Amino acid sequence: MKRVAILAFCVILGLGTHAQAQGQFGYINYKETLEKMPSYQQANESYLRIVADYEEEIERNDKEFQRQYIDYLHVQSQLSNTILQKRQKELMLLSENSLNFKKSRSEMLAADRDSLMEPVKAELLKAIKDVADIMKLDYVVDSSNGGFLYIGSNGVDITTQVYGILKIAVEEPKEESEEENK
Repeated sequence: MKRVAILAFCVILGLGTHAQAQGQFGYINYKETLEKMPSYQQANESYLRIVADYEEEIERNDKEFQRQYIDYLHVQSQLSNTILQKRQKELMLLSENSLNFKKSRSEMLAADRDSLMEPVKAELLKAIKDVADIMKLDYVVDSSNGGFLYIGSNGVDITTQVYGILKIAVEEPKEESEEENK
């Protein structure tokens, strides 16, 4: 998405006022809109359940290692050298597997999150495209990343229209207090 925003920004700069005469552009806070989508909330809840599952698995592995280690300590003096070495190897393997799982957890979680969010992002991009087509906008920029220092009056905020397509409740603008007006 950042590439699209950067490309759009380059197009704006490259075409200058000539682009304004040829077409309009829209803008939307992509991140804020994404986070307000009901499907995002559902995907995020699913992701949090997956995170909890990973944590439970780590805890289960740790408890299993502790149980086997304590058993080993209780019987080690009674074991033959061969069985003692076998048990030590089993404990080492269990420990290594647990450590590898912990290390790869962040990569697996990232892949799970991407998988859950992909259809949500596709839904948002389709809504943005639909609004842009209806309003005959040539391009839409993402205002959430702070890359645009100024969006002039030629830009069209398409937030309300996208919210309508996605069935997101539109928040009423907050009234400014008298202190803010001074």
